[in-house]
Amino acid sequence: MLFHHFLPYLVATFFLTRSGQMLHWDVFNGVSRRAWAGNANALAYTAAEQATNGAYAVQYPHKVDGALLAAAVAQATTFAK
Repeated sequence: MLFHHFLPYLVATFFLTRSGQMLHWDVFNGVSRRAWAGNANALAYTAAEQATNGAYAVQYPHKVDGALLAAAVAQATTFAK
């Protein structure tokens, strides 16, 4: 019978927790995209967050040597002709 007195508190607590989790996920999703784009600050923040938060896992991009990429594209376009 007393449950209805606690219900608003339980609902508010649930939604505050969920909204905090969703905001956290949304922010780190944006940071991860910036890290994949090569943003140095996002890469550093991602590394720091992964060290402290086991639930946050990001695969890091591999840097490509510009000269090697240019040579591969030139070779591919030569074969395409």
